[in-house]
Amino acid sequence: ARDASSGAGAAVVKTVVLHPLDTIKCRWQLGQARHEMTGLYNGIGAATVRSACGMAIWLSLRNKLERTLPEGRMNGTARHLVCGATASIVTDICTFPFDTLKKNLQATASVGCANSESDSMVRNLLSRGGLMSFYRGYWIRLVTVGLKGALENVVFVAWKGFQSPGS
Repeated sequence: ARDASSGAGAAVVKTVVLHPLDTIKCRWQLGQARHEMTGLYNGIGAATVRSACGMAIWLSLRNKLERTLPEGRMNGTARHLVCGATASIVTDICTFPFDTLKKNLQATASVGCANSESDSMVRNLLSRGGLMSFYRGYWIRLVTVGLKGALENVVFVAWKGFQSPGS
């Protein structure tokens, strides 16, 4: 629980500090680069929820899997790959709708995004394809998320071992 809450707190700070850069990147990718710097925090609510919940889910699930997955069935590296990939995939599936909402809100031109605007965007996305509209273009991402999570966890465990030899 301490890892999850610490991770969630770190994710909130990271998101609040870096969200304006993410908004600028999102607009450039959509061909909507602007000279004015308005609405840089559009989508911050969805981004913060995704980031904090994602970190808490990932750390909790990863730690649980690392503690409970039987060691005899696979060697250490394979076990860490499975734990990292599984935690990353589950986390991303749970939090990806917030990313879709965030990106849609970032692309809007208005200054400041009120809750009513977020509610309106959710209704709009749902009306355009139901819950699956939040996952449009997602399936290829799922592969990369699993691979990144697997590699990240193996490096994390190895680095942790280098930092505290013998424990």
